[in-house]
Amino acid sequence: MGTFVAFNSHYECVSHAGPCEWRFDENFTYRYSPKEEKWVAHEYNPNYESLTRGGVIKGKKTGKEKEHITMQETKIVATITSTTILFLFMININVSNVAGLPNEKIVVITNNHTNYLSVRCFSFDDDGDVKHLNTMGSFNITVKIRKLFPTSTMFNCSTNMGTFVAFNSHYECVSHSRPCEWKFDENFTYRYSPKEEKWVAHEYNPNYESLTRGGVIKGYYVN
Repeated sequence: MGTFVAFNSHYECVSHAGPCEWRFDENFTYRYSPKEEKWVAHEYNPNYESLTRGGVIKGKKTGKEKEHITMQETKIVATITSTTILFLFMININVSNVAGLPNEKIVVITNNHTNYLSVRCFSFDDDGDVKHLNTMGSFNITVKIRKLFPTSTMFNCSTNMGTFVAFNSHYECVSHSRPCEWKFDENFTYRYSPKEEKWVAHEYNPNYESLTRGGVIKGYYVN
């Protein structure tokens, strides 16, 4: 039929000399009130006990209990159904975002400094290697855009000065025919804007790369 709390320290019976007393049937539970000197009815709580915790697993069910269980099962089914619909909706949004995006995108990274700099570009799927680039030296990254949840596709680049996000699916360059292009020096990073047809400066993010993850541990630049 359900559960009930047989003992709680705030029950008035606790401070009385006699025991705390309960009765129960298929409809209600009843706790004796020493103060009122009568039995007080209480409704059952839902039975959350699982089989592994020794819950009530056998017993003849009354019509009301069957109705209660049916309602609980209906709530569970409704919850699962709504969760599934939400999950499918999220997948549909992310898959629909793929429309207009290429299967892969080339990102060009260029050293814009007067001397050579070191950089390492990596993603969740690719650890990347440290590159030592001479002045105006560059290299390409081929980014494969995920079909499911394309917004999770990302490439980061780590330098001695800080980090920058070399690829993110919302960059305007992603939908253009030319590659996504970056330059970097000791002060800023610069991403080319196809719409504005110019290089836009961005400050470095802090470099959180650790030695164990292959961060840039050797690299030089001059002022």
